Formats: sequence, structure tokens, C-alpha cells
Amino acid sequence: MRILFFASAVTLCAAQVAAAEVPGINELQKQARAKMRSVDYELAIPLLERALTVASNRSQAAEVQADLGICHASLGDPEQARIAFEGALGANPLLDLPVGTSPKIRRLFEGVRAQGPKATALAPIQAPTIVVAPPEPVGLRVKPVDFVLGGAVVAGLAAGIVTGLTSSNAANELQNGLHDRAMVDSLSSRQRIYGIASVCAYGLAGVAALSELVVLLLRHPEPANAVSVSGAVLSTGGASATVQVRF
Repeated sequence: MRILFFASAVTLCAAQVAAAEVPGINELQKQARAKMRSVDYELAIPLLERALTVASNRSQAAEVQADLGICHASLGDPEQARIAFEGALGANPLLDLPVGTSPKIRRLFEGVRAQGPKATALAPIQAPTIVVAPPEPVGLRVKPVDFVLGGAVVAGLAAGIVTGLTSSNAANELQNGLHDRAMVDSLSSRQRIYGIASVCAYGLAGVAALSELVVLLLRHPEPANAVSVSGAVLSTGGASATVQVRF
């Protein structure tokens, strides 16, 4: 029990000592302004930065940032001064600089006030653009194999027609006339031979036509109504993407 009481007492004392060692915003700002009066702006800036971390309201933060802006402007750093003044006016738009501030620094401060609070500008988002390309004409390229197979089809059909007519004529003669044995054998042979030749010729034409169809299917030309959709662009701050689809 005594050990616990002793530990609590030590902790309380340490906390009080730490609180006593950490100066409040008023003390930090007082020390910083003393450095500013002695034109020791480089030592005033760390004190003001510490004061800004312990500021309890917007009014205190605005005053500290205004002092930071004065220090940076006096050291010849207008960009840092402008940032500090923007923070000060953002916390308290009605803030004014202390009496006796140099006209040059006051002009910088009033210039920041005139510009107003800066808003983060978002890059515009460009609407998607869809470009539909006109249908491209189909160009069927005729190759030598097409001539060969086409010629085979025509030749087969022609040969089939001629040999078929010859076989048919021989059959008609056999049916419509009286012939001797030799003539009958000749007409029968002619009918049979030309009939077989006609079937073979039509078969050749069919095979050639089927081969040409297979060749055209393997060549698979692009359909005439193919539509190209391309150029869909999304832009967000410079990033873009392009999509192209053909169907």
C-alpha cells in the first residue's frame, strides 16, 4: 500500500514539473515578440511554431500565424510569409497586423486578404467521347485459287450438260427406232459411257464448288456492316484512357 501511494505521489510530481516546464501560448508568444522587437526573427520563428501547436482557439492561432508571416517577410521569404498570412486570415478574416508593422509587410498582408481564401481547384472531368466510324467496304480479294476452282465448276457443269445430253440422245434412239444388233450395242455403250461421264462431270463441279466455299470461309472477310467504336476518353487531371471496339 505504501509503495502504491509513493508511486502515485512521484507520478503526480512529475506531471506537475512537466506542466511547469512547458510554457503556455501566452508565454511563448511573449518570448517570440521580444525576439521580434530585437530583430532576432530566426529565433522567434521556432517559438511561434511551438505556440501554434498549443493554440486553443482560432483567434490565438490567427495571431501566431500573423507573427510568423511578419518574421518570414522580414527575413526576405515572401512565399512563406504569404502562406502564414493565408492561414491567419483563414482563421480570422478580420485580423489586422500590429501597429508599427512596416508598410511593405502590410502591403503583402493586404494583398493576401484581397485575393481571398484559396480553394483547391479540381481538374475538370472531360465527358466521354464516342466516335462511330463509318462502315468500311468489304474488299474480297480474288486469288488464283478462286480462278482455278471457279473454272473447274464451270467446266464440270458444261461437261456434265454435254455428256448428259449425249447419253439422253442415245437412250432416245434406242427407244424410237429399229436397229440391228451392232447399232443397239453401240447406242447402249454410248448411253452408258456418256451417262457415267455426266455424273463424274457434275461430281467434279460439286467438289470444286465446295472447295471454293471452304476457301471463302477460311478467308473470313470482315462483314460490311462492321462498326468501329473508338476514342472513348476519360480525363481526370491529365489521366486518359482510349478504348477501341470492333463488332
